Amino acid sequence: MSMIVWLDGTFGVGKSTVASKIVEKLSDRQVKYLDSDFYWSEFLKKLFAKTTKFYFPKIEGLDPQNNKQFINRFRYLIKEEAKDTDKLIIIAMALTQKECKEGLLDCLTQQGMHVLHIILLADIKTIQLHVAHDSDARKRKALEDFASNISFFQNNFEKALRFQVDNKTADEIADNIIEMINTR
Repeated sequence: MSMIVWLDGTFGVGKSTVASKIVEKLSDRQVKYLDSDFYWSEFLKKLFAKTTKFYFPKIEGLDPQNNKQFINRFRYLIKEEAKDTDKLIIIAMALTQKECKEGLLDCLTQQGMHVLHIILLADIKTIQLHVAHDSDARKRKALEDFASNISFFQNNFEKALRFQVDNKTADEIADNIIEMINTR
C-alpha cells in the first residue's frame, strides 16, 4: 500500500519548501509530490475558463480548504496516485477547515489509506519572517488566521505528529521527516 505523508501547517510555515526537499532527498525512491497550491490554481483556471458574459460558474468555497468541488477532485487524484502501491506520496496542504479535514484526511484514513499526518509548527514571528518575503497575496490573511489555524490543529488532530520548525532549515526539517517515514 502506498504511504501518504501529509505536511500540514499554517500558511508560511514552509510546507511546500519542505515537501520539495523531501522529494529531492528521496530521488532514489518512487515519490510523487502533490502540491495543493498547484492543483488549486489549475482548478481555478479551468473553472474560470468557463466564464462568459452570461455564465459565471458556481464557486462552493473561496479557499481550497472549503471548496467541496476541489476537495472531491483532489481526493480523487490522491486515490489515483495511491493505486501504485510502491509509491510514496507527499502532500503539502493546510487542513485548517472542517470541510478539508473531513473530505480529505478523514475520508482517506477511513478508506484504509496509510497517512502519516505531520503538522509543521512555528511561532508567529517565524511565520511573519516567512511571509514577508513571499509574493503570495494571501499573506495578510495568513497572519490574521494564524491563531484560529493553530486552535484548529490543537482541537482536531490528536494523532498527528507535530514538528516545530523554528530556527531549523528546510534541509534539517526534511531530514527529520525522512527519519519519521523510514521508521513507519
